Amino acid sequence: NKLSQDPMWFCLATADDNLGIYSSIRRQNERESKEQKYEMQYLEAFIVRIAKLLAVEFGAAGSQIVVSNLNNYDFLNPIVPGMKVCAVFGFCVINSFAETTEVLQTKVIIYLNQIAETIHSTVDKYLGATNKNIGEAFLLLWKIGDGDIEYTPSGPVSKSRIAITIADLALLAYLKIIAKINKLKHILSFNEMDEIKAKLPNYRLKMGFGLHVGWSIEGAIGSIHKIDASYLSPNVNIASRLEAATKQYGVPLLISGQVYEMLSHYAKKYCREIDVVTAKGSVLSLKLYKVDLNTQALRCKECKYEKVESGQKKEIRLKKRKAFQEDLLKERKSSKMLYASDKDLGLMRAGINQGFMMQYEEGYKSYISGDWPHAVDCFKKALVLNPSDGPTLTLSQYMEVHNSVVPSSWQGYRMLTEK
Repeated sequence: NKLSQDPMWFCLATADDNLGIYSSIRRQNERESKEQKYEMQYLEAFIVRIAKLLAVEFGAAGSQIVVSNLNNYDFLNPIVPGMKVCAVFGFCVINSFAETTEVLQTKVIIYLNQIAETIHSTVDKYLGATNKNIGEAFLLLWKIGDGDIEYTPSGPVSKSRIAITIADLALLAYLKIIAKINKLKHILSFNEMDEIKAKLPNYRLKMGFGLHVGWSIEGAIGSIHKIDASYLSPNVNIASRLEAATKQYGVPLLISGQVYEMLSHYAKKYCREIDVVTAKGSVLSLKLYKVDLNTQALRCKECKYEKVESGQKKEIRLKKRKAFQEDLLKERKSSKMLYASDKDLGLMRAGINQGFMMQYEEGYKSYISGDWPHAVDCFKKALVLNPSDGPTLTLSQYMEVHNSVVPSSWQGYRMLTEK
């Protein structure tokens, strides 16, 4: 009973040794074998629960911290050296979160956690990991083994099918998250709340997503008083800056050229190049890509796990994840099959105006090459076919500021004007 009321009590050195687990050690000869077995089972279950809590708290980046301390019997030392890893880094943020917090007040925690559950479970399904929840922001990653990539001056390139598959899965996970936040009934229900309607008319959940790949230092940040397991690298910062730039381009997702180059040929077909920029934190020009999606084509649907108990839900998903991973390794499934068979992706991609795409591509090539008068003309024609296309509007406005005259210093890229 004492343990159930206060689990941390068991860990205290001042605990009365006449209570709980310690009593089983001192009076073991007085207990029946069945009771001893029960005590051991209880202790094992308790340790397993602690391990699970550590896993949730530290995530993928904290595994080395836990292992290091389990092998050290002298003292607790959470501060261990970092290690260099390569990963596809994803950064995503809930837009207008300050306004929704002001409106929802205490209900904002439910709102945030339901979105977090959608993001975390989708990333986990597609073999990624969640690293940080920073209020309305989330840092996610898909690790790539050193043997599967090669570092070049322009960034890591794939050396194996595994690296290509990981990049494909990272992009697909983001596309599935975008679909889910626009179709799941329990997420959309917040749009219909009286508080939201009264103070935020026409509100709809929107998020920004950035995706980049590169090296990072994985390790513990902090002191013995408080640590966070995380990743430090300019590449992580670039993923964050790409997310911030989604507002500038009027798109939900920005993909770096480095991620694009690592994708399979099939996944690349979903991407559209929209600009070449230099960003703070990067000494090289960075190509930017988007995926054209029509989320309004999605149909509202209930989450099949919404009413399933959390423990059972995690167990079901873990089994499916293992089976999914095995299918990929044994090539019973491929990323091409996943993209081609996904109903959400099919709905969101249906009806893309090919006339618009042709006008845009011609205008974009002229923009990069420096033939801005022709680029402006093509973009005007493209906007007739798709007046709300964010990248076309953004590049048109940029050229308009320069009176459609290409700067003498133009080298086919520009400085990213936000973060």
